[in-house]
Amino acid sequence: MKKIVSLIIAGCLLCSPVYAKSKKKENIAQTEIKFMDIPWNSTSEEVNEKMIGASFVQTRKNTIDGFDLFMYEGRVSGGKIGVMCMYGDNKLAKIVVDTEPQDDPAAEFIDKEAVLKAKYGEPKKEIRKYDSPYDNGKNDDSDFKTGLKVKRIFIADTFEDKNGVYLILQITDRLALEYIYETDYFRFLIDERDKKENKIF
Repeated sequence: MKKIVSLIIAGCLLCSPVYAKSKKKENIAQTEIKFMDIPWNSTSEEVNEKMIGASFVQTRKNTIDGFDLFMYEGRVSGGKIGVMCMYGDNKLAKIVVDTEPQDDPAAEFIDKEAVLKAKYGEPKKEIRKYDSPYDNGKNDDSDFKTGLKVKRIFIADTFEDKNGVYLILQITDRLALEYIYETDYFRFLIDERDKKENKIF
């Protein structure tokens, strides 16, 4: 589990994901996108109380580029997950949830995708990216896993609600599922940070 938490931190989480070859739609979820029904803009104290109350254990606290990061470990449906909550000015702005590696990541993705579709409707964006030599459509399960590991295959769905909150479900190169919850406020803070850096250079 410590490996899961470390990979969350190292996974380029301080910028919004950008995907190529995506299928864009205009679907906007009417149901607000939240993790564990935690309100966005909650303080770290409020979130910590809810996480501990749900039997999660806080494992680490850090600050990166002005964002306060709180890491937790817990179990959902018998499997271990790592959760990272990010705050700007002590307001919850982004959450990343990482699962353990899956024996059948494709099947697990389809299963969890169906759950999210039932809750939020069709995704706004779908990515099914297969780069050579994994783009011939004749790959077996072993090839699929290898393609994921070497980052030549990328599978992800992006949901968006009416408040501009994104939920990205993707298969990582660890063969794990990752859920990225990202608010418009987080993207605003990133833009402001980039503007300051551009002035410097």
